[in-house]
Amino acid sequence: MEKIKRALRSHPRGMSITDLAKSLQTNRNSVAKYLDIMLTSGEVEMKKVCTAKLYYLSQRLPLSEMLSLTSDCLIVLDDDQVITFANDAFLQLEGTTRREIIGRPLSEFTFCLVDGDIASHVGTGSGEAFSKEIEIASEDDLRILRAKVIATVLENGKKGTTLLFEDITKKRLCQQRLEKSEELYRAVVEDQTEFIVRYLPDRRVVFANKAYCRAFGLEQGTVAGTKFTPPIPKEYIKQVLEQFTAITPDHPVVTVENPVIMPDGTEAWHQWTNRGIFDASGVLAEYQSVGRDITATKRIQHAQEELMQEMTILTESATGLIMLGDHENIFRYTAESLSWAAPDAVTALFSFNDGLYTIEAVRKGSEWGDDGVFSYLQASELLGMHCTSAALLAFSPPHLEECSLQDYSRLLAGSGARQLSQGLRRMKGVAFFSMGIYSGGEMLGTLLLITEQGHRPKNPPLIETIVHQAAIMIHHRKALESLILAEERYVDLLTRSKSMIGIHAEGKLVYANPALRRFFGYSETGEPVSISLETLIHPDYIDAVLERVQASYEAGKAVSPMHEKIFRKDGTPVDVIVYGLPTVYNNRNATQVIVEPAEMRGPVDPNGR
Repeated sequence: MEKIKRALRSHPRGMSITDLAKSLQTNRNSVAKYLDIMLTSGEVEMKKVCTAKLYYLSQRLPLSEMLSLTSDCLIVLDDDQVITFANDAFLQLEGTTRREIIGRPLSEFTFCLVDGDIASHVGTGSGEAFSKEIEIASEDDLRILRAKVIATVLENGKKGTTLLFEDITKKRLCQQRLEKSEELYRAVVEDQTEFIVRYLPDRRVVFANKAYCRAFGLEQGTVAGTKFTPPIPKEYIKQVLEQFTAITPDHPVVTVENPVIMPDGTEAWHQWTNRGIFDASGVLAEYQSVGRDITATKRIQHAQEELMQEMTILTESATGLIMLGDHENIFRYTAESLSWAAPDAVTALFSFNDGLYTIEAVRKGSEWGDDGVFSYLQASELLGMHCTSAALLAFSPPHLEECSLQDYSRLLAGSGARQLSQGLRRMKGVAFFSMGIYSGGEMLGTLLLITEQGHRPKNPPLIETIVHQAAIMIHHRKALESLILAEERYVDLLTRSKSMIGIHAEGKLVYANPALRRFFGYSETGEPVSISLETLIHPDYIDAVLERVQASYEAGKAVSPMHEKIFRKDGTPVDVIVYGLPTVYNNRNATQVIVEPAEMRGPVDPNGR
């Protein structure tokens, strides 16, 4: 057959059987037999010219090449069930190579694609192709394939079998989605929950579905012929009627949302899509209205708006607290925030510090109407009273609670604020609510909220959150003030100390008290000290010193006294004993050292032991 191919390749216009027999010096019958085989396999093509048959090489893509390009998995077996061909898709799915399987019987392998049922139909010789669906599951995927066992004639003319595995995963998934969609559609049609009403221009009902009749307490069998007049609040009737007048043949659909009074007297929100149905001449024939209950959506929208408002108040309150200057009053700023959170109340904030109970700020909300109550309390701002924390506990619960006006007035009177106490007792038609201001287990003050009698504050959680934010900032400021005072006292102690004390950080001596400055030969009030330890420490000692410094930083523990040799400002070396304690200096790990002249300790070990 290769000789025939070479001959045909040199004669692209074609050759007859006689021409090929002469060219190859072979009898015509042998040439004809080989040409039939090559014609069957697609290697040559034949064209009749009058009575002659011309054969030439096929210009089509070889079958093996074409099969390699298909995305379907394919394997070809000969009559002895020996594998003669497998395309790339089959090899990739089975995780093998052609070298491993070509020329070997199918029975030697266990392929995931070829189960016993498929294998039993290989080489049966039946004229009908066998087909079945199989599923190949992996950790994160499922593939569905249709397997076909097809009787085949091989290139050499012998019988064989082709196993074709068509990937139908997408097709099956689409079928499943379609079936599911059809089920959903049937459920919607058969169990409609929207309100559907059809009525004439004079509003006489032609049809109303079960959902509409059920919602409005009507009998479906008797609703036809009645007037379609949904119970809409008066203030919305004009808006709805204007929507209907906008319906025209060019714009037949309008949508409107409005509240509806339900049979039980409650108010619900409905969204109606109203369509005008016109005849061929453009005359309105009837209306179709499809409505749905959007009460839950409206409530969610309202809740979202309230939440956004609360988040805005909280964010502005927290941001403002952080931005407050050291001398700005946190209580007054917090009272402003609370007046937004409780617009229908008067807010009074009291501080408690070392037994002194002080009215720090009084503010009123935008919806508060009794200026007399507000003005009286505002006039008492900065009034201080002596009181114990135990006496305040009854009026400082962790959450906002209503409190007894009489008991609170007695507390104020007993604390020296008799006039304020009498004024509160004379207030009529108001209710009092209070909560404590706590942080770190410490009572910092009290919130007093005054509302109209019978009305509770609108949003207690929001109010409590603002108070908690303020409590943290008040506690932080008190702690910071205490820390600053402690630092001032510590610096004063270092300055007055006769001991030689210094601090080194990141390899430098960054602070020396007056006693240590004198010892080094510096003036007591000169420029701040900044000396590298490598410059300050004698070379024989520097490695040991730096090693001990690093260990002190990492362990955060004091180090034992060490003998060192250091240089004074004039370069004079001097033996000293150095004590080290870990500390923090300007937010950096540091070591505080106490230096003593070595002669004060007697003989020392050169290695610092």
